[in-house]
Amino acid sequence: MSEHSYTTFTLNNLLYGIDTIFVEEIFYLPEITPVPEVPNDIIGIINIRGNIVPIMDLNYRFGYQTTNNYQLTDSVIILRWLNLRVGILVNQVHDVRSILEQEITQEISHDQTMVREPEEKFVKGIADNNNQLIIILDIEKILNYIEEQEIDVSENSLEEIEDKNNIVPLKVSQFFPNASLQEREILQNRSNNLITLIQEEDNENLETIAIIKLQNEFLGIDVNIVQEFITSRKITPIPCSEEHILGNMNFRGEILTLIDITYFLNIPPMEIKNNSPVILITIDDLTCGIVVSEICEIFSFAPQNILDSSNSIQAVKENYSQGIIQYQDKMLTLLDLKEVFHTRELART
Repeated sequence: MSEHSYTTFTLNNLLYGIDTIFVEEIFYLPEITPVPEVPNDIIGIINIRGNIVPIMDLNYRFGYQTTNNYQLTDSVIILRWLNLRVGILVNQVHDVRSILEQEITQEISHDQTMVREPEEKFVKGIADNNNQLIIILDIEKILNYIEEQEIDVSENSLEEIEDKNNIVPLKVSQFFPNASLQEREILQNRSNNLITLIQEEDNENLETIAIIKLQNEFLGIDVNIVQEFITSRKITPIPCSEEHILGNMNFRGEILTLIDITYFLNIPPMEIKNNSPVILITIDDLTCGIVVSEICEIFSFAPQNILDSSNSIQAVKENYSQGIIQYQDKMLTLLDLKEVFHTRELART
C-alpha cells in the first residue's frame, strides 16, 4: 500500500492537503507588496532572503468572494518545484498526515459543495482520513499556472521592495487595508525578518529548524534529526512503562514508541489523543515519535544570530539549550534533543 505525507491546512473552513515534498518553508503572514499587471489571485510579492516570491490567494483562484480581510494568524506556505517557487496564503497550517492512496478518491462530483468548479482542475482528489475529508491539491498544476503568468520577479522588483523611499506608509496599504497600526507594524517586522539579505556564499551555512509548541512554550529543533511529521493514531498504552512513554502505535507496519519530553523540560505533561502532531526523529540508533502541541513552521537563520542560552526560558534547562534566537516578536530557545535523549531515563527507552 503506497503512502504519502501531506501538509494540511484550512481555507474558508475547508481542510486541504498538499504533498509535503513540495513544501519548502512555512511562516506567518508578512507584509506583501502589490505589483501591477498580474492576475487578481496574485496578491503581491515578498522578499525572502534576497529572492522575490509571488504570493497567491487561493480564494481568488478558487472563485470565492474575498474582502482582503486577512488576519495576523494567517500563514504563507512556500512551495517549490524545480526552479519555480510560489507562496500560497492559507488561514491555518495544521499537521502532516500520512495518507494511503486508496484513501483518495478522484471522483469529484459537480454537485459536491466541497469543491467549486473553478478549483476542480487544481484538485487531485478527496481523502477520507481519520473521519475527516481532505481536499488534496495538485501542486504541479498550481505551479504551472503561476509559471504561465510570467510574473515579473526581476531585480527591479527586488530594488523596489528594498528602496526605503518606496515603502508604503503604515497608514495606507493596498494589502490588508483594514489592518490597524499595530497589526501593520507586526506585518512589517515579519517582512523585515524575511528580507534580511545574506551573501550567496553564506546561504549554505544557514541552519534550519522546525519550530514547535509544547503546551505554551515555543521551541526550535534541528531538522536534520527529523524524519517526518505525522499524526498519532490508535495508541496502545504500555503496561508498567515510565510516565514519559505515552504508548506505541503502528506506523507503516513498524511499532513506533511515542514520548512526551515535557517531563525533562519543566513543562506540564502533554495530553495524548488521536490526531496529535508527532515528530518522527532518529537520534543515534533510536527512532521514536515526540508528541507536541503544534508544529508551527520551518525556519532558517544564520548561526551567528544565536545568543547565549543563559537567557533561555526557565522551562528549558541550560544543558538542554543550544542558545536562543530572535523569532518574530519573541526569543526562541533552540532545544538540544540529542542531549535530552542522552538522559538516563530516555537512554534506556
